[in-house]
Amino acid sequence: MFEKREEWTKLPLMLRCSTELSRKIVDRSSQTMGAVARVSQAFQDSNVEFAVLSVYEQKTTRISSTFMPSKKEILVDQSLARTSAKFETMIGADKDHPSICHFTPNDPTLVDLKAYLEQVERTVVRSTLEMLHQDAASVAWTRTQSEFPDLAFMPSRTESEFPSTQGATAGMSLDMSSFDFLPLNEPIGGIVQTVKLPHYMFKSYTRNPDFFGRKDALRILEKALAPSRPPSESENRAALKCFALCGVGGLGKTSIAVEFAHANKDLYKAIFVLPASDTEKLAQLFAEISVALGLENEAGDQIVSKNIVLGWLSQPVRRIREGTAVFRNEKKDLVPWLLVFDNADDLNVLRDFWPQSECGSILVTSRDPLAKTRTHVPVTEGLDLEPFSPQDAGLLLRQLTRYSSSADIAPSEIVGAKLSGLPLAIIQTAGTINFEDLGPGAKSLLDVIAFLDPDQISKTVLMKMEAVEPKYRPKAYPESMLDFVDARSEVTIHRIVQDSIKIRLGADKFKARFTSVALLMYAAWPFSEFEHSTARWRLCEPIISHVANLHRIYLESDVLQDLETARSELARLFMDFGCDYEGAIDHAAKSVGIFKIHDKYSWRLLQAYNELNEAYIAAWRYKEALDQAELAIAGYFTLPDDDYPDWSVINKAFALCNLGRLEEASVVLEDYLSLREKTFSPIDSESFKTGQCLYFLRKVRLKQ
Repeated sequence: MFEKREEWTKLPLMLRCSTELSRKIVDRSSQTMGAVARVSQAFQDSNVEFAVLSVYEQKTTRISSTFMPSKKEILVDQSLARTSAKFETMIGADKDHPSICHFTPNDPTLVDLKAYLEQVERTVVRSTLEMLHQDAASVAWTRTQSEFPDLAFMPSRTESEFPSTQGATAGMSLDMSSFDFLPLNEPIGGIVQTVKLPHYMFKSYTRNPDFFGRKDALRILEKALAPSRPPSESENRAALKCFALCGVGGLGKTSIAVEFAHANKDLYKAIFVLPASDTEKLAQLFAEISVALGLENEAGDQIVSKNIVLGWLSQPVRRIREGTAVFRNEKKDLVPWLLVFDNADDLNVLRDFWPQSECGSILVTSRDPLAKTRTHVPVTEGLDLEPFSPQDAGLLLRQLTRYSSSADIAPSEIVGAKLSGLPLAIIQTAGTINFEDLGPGAKSLLDVIAFLDPDQISKTVLMKMEAVEPKYRPKAYPESMLDFVDARSEVTIHRIVQDSIKIRLGADKFKARFTSVALLMYAAWPFSEFEHSTARWRLCEPIISHVANLHRIYLESDVLQDLETARSELARLFMDFGCDYEGAIDHAAKSVGIFKIHDKYSWRLLQAYNELNEAYIAAWRYKEALDQAELAIAGYFTLPDDDYPDWSVINKAFALCNLGRLEEASVVLEDYLSLREKTFSPIDSESFKTGQCLYFLRKVRLKQ
């Protein structure tokens, strides 16, 4: 499903034909097509071994357009609907997309569906009876996350006791999308685990011991987000409580959120205060939450970890058995939790991390006033923070500049009044005052920090500058740990201060500092050497948000588009990070062009073909990847050295497999394995290439 990139454009068309969403929202869905494709591919690669029913359309759907003539096409044909699951059943429906889920009593598609479901029911009963005979557990059916039913245990029945489905769906819409069929090859059991509670995750957020004012805001937050205490015996599950704290940068939204979380620990059994500026950071943190709560023993696939955490937030129980909630008393067993999404200026980031729950509390801090209007996320309550009074503004200015004597009170309040109490202006003014008081080492360090993610700046990362060539290092940058400690103690950072520093640098110095930080990240990043070990994930965690921030600055800055230095390092860094496949393709294509001119007959051009091939594979552009693999293979065989194009051949087979050309992929892999066996014997321990080839061959066999 969605293997071919040209099919992705059908997603907005499906939404347009089957929903009443506005054209603007539907058009915005194009931003999520890549995510849909990745999830679809992940499901297809999972090789599930339970029953899957796929229905495809056999009638064209009329697609209207504002400026162009309407057209007709089948949106979900057989190839697009196919998941390649082992026990998949395909049913063709004589319907278009809007009517695919609507049936009349004598509808042929309904007859096929009923026959299929009756067969599944007979299989379920037969398997259940067999397991009961063996003193095993019974079969389980479960709703998907979006339905959230109350859990109940159904008594076992014999086959004759199951009700007939005759006429049950006549004249009704049949929607089986909300049910998952769990595999029956193992009885449900497992050890009951206790979730590690209470748990409070604040990451880099520390409580401000000098927190001042904002008592009204804290009272409003407590009223909006505090769970009912204690719940009555007759009380049902409370609704999800959501609130947005909005305002310009520097108003203290984060400080208020952190203060509220710390002051109300007694109300919640779990609190998570998370920076929400980008999806990479949130995905990493959700994986950490999963391990911290004991939902997983160790962090694995981030998508899986995220879904596990979202599932627990939907049913926050104290005990789980093999990922399933275990209740003693459902009304009392759900624990209250607080989730803070901080600095969520791009509200679209939150969509994939928003719990579809009927309990819990969520606080969003954002510069976007739409955060409280349900435009992007389901929040209907919020507060716009107001500027400070002259007295509070003066106090803020004194705290930021560390001028705290009584003689500084009147001047600071006069300055605060002239700045109209606007925190943004106060912080910028304080930044200017502080910058003038800094020593050379602190200024140099601050220039570097301005390009990093302000939420988790590690001294370990900053000290990697010693690995950067001296000509690219900032002048006066701390060289020893002692110098670093002295400089770091002078520096406090805020997003607005970061912005003002970058503006003050000027174009040339901005490019120079960006180059320094790019090389710093390149030196700190734990690159993999042709392997996919998860062991390096732990090493990537403290760096990944800085690389993401660097990538954002690179895309947003016009002056960096003609960057002359560190281009190859940036290409490799961004490629390994996985943040910009299309950008990696551009860099790799330029490398091919350079070698075609300057080194046409050496292995370097062929290696460039390989790199471009891998970039295309990472972007799921398998046809272009295949072309580059062919060029590399042909070139390697013209070299005088006895160097076989192993990776080009393996990547060629991978591209062929994903293009659906399975027989060709099988031939390529079998020929390569035969060559490896002749060269290194059947027990090949020379390289893991044989294992990689066998793994791809398995994927081909499963699809055949």
